[in-house]
Amino acid sequence: MAVTGILYHVMFARVAKPQLAVEMLEHLFQFGCAFFGFTVDDGVFYNYDSDSNIFIVDFHEQGRYPRTGDADETGGGPAKGTKMNVPMKSMAGDDDFAAGWKKAEAFIREMKPEFIVFQCGADSLQGDPITHLDYSPRSYQLAAESLCQLAEDLCDGRLVALGGGGYNLENISRAWPVVVRALL
Repeated sequence: MAVTGILYHVMFARVAKPQLAVEMLEHLFQFGCAFFGFTVDDGVFYNYDSDSNIFIVDFHEQGRYPRTGDADETGGGPAKGTKMNVPMKSMAGDDDFAAGWKKAEAFIREMKPEFIVFQCGADSLQGDPITHLDYSPRSYQLAAESLCQLAEDLCDGRLVALGGGGYNLENISRAWPVVVRALL
């Protein structure tokens, strides 16, 4: 299990971290990616839109930059049905996240990944200056604990967690420790 975190402010960095993990692992495993943040991680999603060996679950604020990531975007061609976008309405909170996560967890179990990459952006916590989501650290804990269990059940424990964006340093200091504790 590898845990890393980096604060980013440019789209290139947002794309590079998870995409690098995908590129390194895609020839070894059939795997899933779980993205958690305020913008759709389309740099990874669309690069693998038609790759049926890469399963993606992406939670993001609905209608925000780059205005992609609708729920009906589920993969193209031979990969149709291997991607899951979960656009969250403005001011969505922990209960909204938990309801969406139940569906995501069922999707991940159905896909049976051999490896999980977890991109966890802290920009969906309450109080982030550029988002309109209202999660508390409980949502981060739920996702991290669930993904750890899924990795144990489906992937022989293979999980890489990557820190992501966040534009409120206090939020970052609240979100990432919760994820790290769940991973340990």
